[in-house]
Amino acid sequence: MKPLSILLVLVGLLALACQPEKKAAEDNRKSLPYKSGLGSPELGKVNSPFIDAYVMRDWTLTEVEGGDDNLMDWKGEVIVLNVWATWCGPCLTEIPSLERLDSLLGDTPVRFALVSAEEPAVVKKFLDDVRIGLPVYTAEELPPAFQSQGIPATYIIDKQGNLKSFHLGYAQWDEPQVVGYLKGLTSL
Repeated sequence: MKPLSILLVLVGLLALACQPEKKAAEDNRKSLPYKSGLGSPELGKVNSPFIDAYVMRDWTLTEVEGGDDNLMDWKGEVIVLNVWATWCGPCLTEIPSLERLDSLLGDTPVRFALVSAEEPAVVKKFLDDVRIGLPVYTAEELPPAFQSQGIPATYIIDKQGNLKSFHLGYAQWDEPQVVGYLKGLTSL
C-alpha cells in the first residue's frame, strides 16, 4: 500500500472515531443555541427552548459576603444574572461594563447577580484582591435554564419570571440599547 493511501485510511478512521463526540457537541448546540461575540450584546430573540419560558425556580444563591437569596424571591423584578468564574479572563473584562450598566440605569429597578459555581472560599479570596460593585453569589449547581456551553453567560429575566434574553461570551453591557431594553422591561 502506498504511503498516501495509508494516510487517507488513517484520516478516515480518525474521522469515524470522532463522530460520536462531534454528534454530542452538535446535539448540545441544538438544545441551547446562543448569540455571542464582542461588542454590544444582541438582545433579540435567540432560538433557545428557554426563551420566553418561566425560569424562576427554588434556587438558593449564597452571597459571598454572607447570607442566602432565593431566585423565587426576586419575582416581580427585572434580573440580569451573569454566570462567571474567577479564572475566566473574558468574565473579568466584562464585569466593569455590567457595573457601568447598573450606574447608567440609575433608579431603574433592575437586580444584578453575578453567580459563580466555584467554591465560596475561592470566590471570597478572589474578592479580597478585586473589588466588584455588584452582588456576588456562589451556587453549587446551575438550573438547566442557566447552563450554557461556556462563560460568561448572561441571562435577562423579566418581572413575570420569563427568560427574555441570553448572551454567551463577552459583551459590552453599558451600551444605550441595553439601557433602553432593560428600562423597557421594567415598564411592562
